[in-house]
Amino acid sequence: METFAIARDWAWRAPLLIIGATESRSVATLEEEDIDLRFGIAHVRIPYANVRALAERDWAWWLGYGIRIASDKTLGLVGSSHGVVQISLREPTVNGVLFMRHPKHVAVSLTDPAAFIAAVTARLPPAA
Repeated sequence: METFAIARDWAWRAPLLIIGATESRSVATLEEEDIDLRFGIAHVRIPYANVRALAERDWAWWLGYGIRIASDKTLGLVGSSHGVVQISLREPTVNGVLFMRHPKHVAVSLTDPAAFIAAVTARLPPAA
């Protein structure tokens, strides 16, 4: 199991407490079968088999911070506009989230996005 911190800019740390996004509840954990994302009250599980692609992406300030839903069907778990990784899904579904069950992508801000991408890529099943 590997754990990565979800980035939270200092200016947003206090407002993010409204959703419970403390340091200990802002983590991405790579488990045996799933990516487990916890960002305050949001708890999202993505099976590695459902990951189509991973890439860093821009997150404009007007998309907002916290638990966000972007117009391109992206579920955002974002505490910073820096280090945002987009997880593109094979099937538009994630486990453990009630407010957006069919996103095409999940975006998460990370303190070490390159290491996260490398670690997840190493766990992906071989392409069929």
